[in-house]
Amino acid sequence: MSKITAVEYLIDAIRNRIADGTLNAITLSELKIEAKVMERDQVIEAYKAACEDTLNQKDSTWVFEWFNAIKYYDETYK
Repeated sequence: MSKITAVEYLIDAIRNRIADGTLNAITLSELKIEAKVMERDQVIEAYKAACEDTLNQKDSTWVFEWFNAIKYYDETYK
């Protein structure tokens, strides 16, 4: 199964809600939040993957890089 991007998820979810007749301001806001969480997770995972050579889950380096990934996202996208 291939992964979908947060944008693809959001578009599909909006289309489904329109088709169901359940799209309103509240569901749109909820979908936006879900997509932003998904995007954040994807950016953090991509950052971690880029740092993979330096990660070692058996020591504190992994924890340090995890926090760097979160910091990167927060500084770049918030």
